[in-house]
Amino acid sequence: MLARFQVAYAERCDDAAFSPPLAKFTRKLYLGSLTLQREVARQLVALQAGVPCEQVFMALRAVDFPQPAAFAPPPRDIIIEYVPPAQTN
Repeated sequence: MLARFQVAYAERCDDAAFSPPLAKFTRKLYLGSLTLQREVARQLVALQAGVPCEQVFMALRAVDFPQPAAFAPPPRDIIIEYVPPAQTN
C-alpha cells in the first residue's frame, strides 16, 4: 500500500520527493504503525478521488507521517547586520 501511495502522490502532485524509494526509516515506521497504515490507505483513496494534494499532505502530517526532506519548510530569511563597536579615545 505504501508503494502505491508513493507513486500516486508523486505523479498526481508532481512531487519527486515522494518518488520511490522512501527512506528505510519511513518504511519501518509505516510497517510498525497501524495508524499510519490506515491513513496512507485513506489518503490513497482520497488522491484517486481528486482531493487536493495539500489536503492529503496535511492529513499525513496530522498522524506524524515522516515527510521527505524536500518538504522541509524553507528557512526563514535571516539578516545579519554588522555593527562595528563604538570607538573610544
